[in-house]
Amino acid sequence: MKRIITLAALAAVSYTGCMLAELPAAFVWRHAPKMPGIELEGLSGSLWSGSAQELTINGIGLQEVSWDLQPSALLTGKVSANVEVGDHFSAVVGQATVTYSPQGVTIEDLQADASAGWLQQLVPMPVPATAKGNINLVANSLVYEKGLCVELDGHMTWERGRISSPLGDVKLGKADADLTCKGNTLQGKIRQSSEFLTTDAVFSFNLNGSYSLNGKVSEGEALPETMKDGMQFLGRPDSQGRYPLTFKGRI
Repeated sequence: MKRIITLAALAAVSYTGCMLAELPAAFVWRHAPKMPGIELEGLSGSLWSGSAQELTINGIGLQEVSWDLQPSALLTGKVSANVEVGDHFSAVVGQATVTYSPQGVTIEDLQADASAGWLQQLVPMPVPATAKGNINLVANSLVYEKGLCVELDGHMTWERGRISSPLGDVKLGKADADLTCKGNTLQGKIRQSSEFLTTDAVFSFNLNGSYSLNGKVSEGEALPETMKDGMQFLGRPDSQGRYPLTFKGRI
């Protein structure tokens, strides 16, 4: 008898979830409690399978966002969806599986690509320069619970990285970072090496919008002489010829 009641309850929950999911996305958004810092524009389709022309999260805009809910997750009391962002004309393109539960939010199988120029708009460089190339982000899992990041297993690569400034251009060669998190802070251990520069640093981004970069950078033989002269403004080099990197800011 208990098994029959349990199955009936699960069926009722699933049926109710399916009925709610078929509601128009625009209708649901208009009547749902507003979430601080999150805005949706140009909604179409249903809560089950829909899209938005733009999603804004704390001032960061993402274009052409679409989603498809996974029915099986409703049976476990969770809401899970396959989410895609961007198209061929977007500065950011990506996809992931996003799951919401009473415990928090989990993002799995995240793959995203963004232009370095778009990222520079969020995190301005401390010197007058323009970043070029493409940023690739892959994360097996990101778990966010009770307002804190409790797990992040990710990797970021800067492909065809280049920095252009009035003093000259710098090719970054291989530049990548292993990503982790602790509390409200995301961290990336950066490694970069080319005939222009070699960098070892740690980048931290707090969910309140503050960021910092701390590490060491050394010049290579191909670095323009005008830029070599400017390296002294970073501070005094150590015994290995590495200059300190220390920057802080807020997006």
